[in-house]
Amino acid sequence: NKLSDILSHDNAFEILLSPPTHSTLPPAKRPRLSTPLPPVVAPPAPDISQDLGTYIARDVKLFRELGWKGLVEQRRQQGDWNNDVGNIKHPAGRLLDHYKRHGAPVKFHTKPWTRARVEAALKRGPHRSCHEH
Repeated sequence: NKLSDILSHDNAFEILLSPPTHSTLPPAKRPRLSTPLPPVVAPPAPDISQDLGTYIARDVKLFRELGWKGLVEQRRQQGDWNNDVGNIKHPAGRLLDHYKRHGAPVKFHTKPWTRARVEAALKRGPHRSCHEH
């Protein structure tokens, strides 16, 4: 997949931190105003913190050593479930243990994204509000 391709490059750190080059989605439409507003200049993106850079470099190294599945298994946290949830004396004990081991089912009302839509979203990058906070 696209993320695996990026992380396999020697300059993965720079690729992950570089802003998207262009958007493949059409710009959002706004109603026309009678008086045009002055152009909005986005503030410069804050410098990456040293901690974040350290975490990215660590995880790129882990990805190269363990592959995607190994990285996810290594980085995924234990979770908040009690280890003995399946042994509690409660009618939902077995169900809670099943959720602990397999996750809870989630129903979506939207169609699954196509590969093209996922890649377009990755190319576009995060919403501009992500840079505001």
